[in-house]
Amino acid sequence: MLYLHDKRLKHIKNINIRPSMYLAIRPKNFNKDFLMISDKTRNNVIGKGSFYRLYYSDENGTIKGLFLDFELECNKVDKYFNKLKCEFEKSKNAKIIDFISSIERSILNIVPNKKNKRPVFRVNEQLQNGFIKIFYDNESKIPEINNPPRLLLKISGIWTNDHEYGITFRFFFIRQ
Repeated sequence: MLYLHDKRLKHIKNINIRPSMYLAIRPKNFNKDFLMISDKTRNNVIGKGSFYRLYYSDENGTIKGLFLDFELECNKVDKYFNKLKCEFEKSKNAKIIDFISSIERSILNIVPNKKNKRPVFRVNEQLQNGFIKIFYDNESKIPEINNPPRLLLKISGIWTNDHEYGITFRFFFIRQ
């Protein structure tokens, strides 16, 4: 993972800088053969569960997690508890929905020891229901939708418990 953490930037005023920078992959550049996972660790979020960190490694280097930069034609964005809910028409976004769903399947296919466990496709569930929940800083104003907005899907890893497994993920708006 490529991070930019520079304390010298804190003194700059009137500029919209996030303290972290992510190296994101566009859909046309994604290759499922570059997915790797770490050894199993104890899951701190799900009791009696495990976690596998996801890595994306190609000839240029290795990043922690998978960051996909994509566009989605949204109809409406509303506040939804501590997130934003972006509603869209599935037919207008079929190509990207299929692509993201295939990535989720590809990642879950590399999970070891999944015998007698059921995969949970949470990303696909949201996409098939015609909305995604976007991580949102409540102190910021709801971004204006420039259709189609650029979004970031951050996939950190894979969670497992005694009966199920799935990916840990978040959607973000990419500021333009």
